[in-house]
Amino acid sequence: MISIRDLDIKTNTLLIENMSVDFETATINGIPAPNGRGKSTLFKTIVGLRRENKGTIQVLSDNLTKKDIKRQLFFYESSNWLNKTLTGRITYS
Repeated sequence: MISIRDLDIKTNTLLIENMSVDFETATINGIPAPNGRGKSTLFKTIVGLRRENKGTIQVLSDNLTKKDIKRQLFFYESSNWLNKTLTGRITYS
């Protein structure tokens, strides 16, 4: 479970203000929002790649350190350079 309470995330502007939500284990969740509204920043904050400005994020258990959380969660941000380097060819060694 991921539990978020009273979260504020600021970059140049306030992206997320006073967010509280629970994501249950073994469920699929979505956060629909227009571009530039902080979705990627939220995920980076959850996995520990960015610090929150205010609030708490509990991932899986109270006993996990930020290092433990980084070992348990994965964040992939799509990138145009990756799409250009993939050829679709399969090679065998």
